[in-house]
Order: sequence, then C-alpha cells, then structure tokens
Amino acid sequence: ARALANRAGVNARLERWDESLEDAAAAVEADDQCEVAQFRRGVAAFELGKLNLAVESFVTGRTLLSEEAPATSHRRYVTWLRKCEAVVTAARDPSLRRPIDAPPS
Repeated sequence: ARALANRAGVNARLERWDESLEDAAAAVEADDQCEVAQFRRGVAAFELGKLNLAVESFVTGRTLLSEEAPATSHRRYVTWLRKCEAVVTAARDPSLRRPIDAPPS
C-alpha cells in the first residue's frame, strides 16, 4: 500500500491526476488505514472534480492521524476540506465565487 501511495504522490507532482487517483485508490483498497493513501486519493479526486470522493478521503485520512501527529498534518486536511467546501459553495451560488485563497468579502 505504501509503495502505491508513494507512486500516487509522484503522479500528483507530475499532475497526472488520473494515474494518481488510480494508485491512491489501489493503496486504500490494499490498506484502508494508510493515512497518506487517503490524503493522496483526496487530492487527486479534488483535482479531477470528484468532490464527494475527495471529502470522504480527507475526512477518513484525518481520523487516521494520531494525536501526536504534527499540527501541520492536521491543518493540511482542514485546508483541503475548505477547498472542497469553497468549490461546492461557488457551484451553488455564483455570487460567492472568489479565488480559494482570497480573503472573505
């Protein structure tokens, strides 16, 4: 599972989102407790517009983090979940569309 998750990461860096999602999904299938595989599946799913899968992966991955995990690990899940929320919100109400990193109006 770890090797597949690592290959998903390489594919993500190359912006090969289909391949990244395929590898991350295979890693999750092999070991659904692999936190890094859940995270990488979430990122690839987000980039491919598969928001339900992205949210599911981010929520699951976040629950797999230990309490001793660095705060940055927890924050990355929060950041990606907010990105998902921003896309969903913008799709529902076009007047709320703004760049993800822009401050609220």
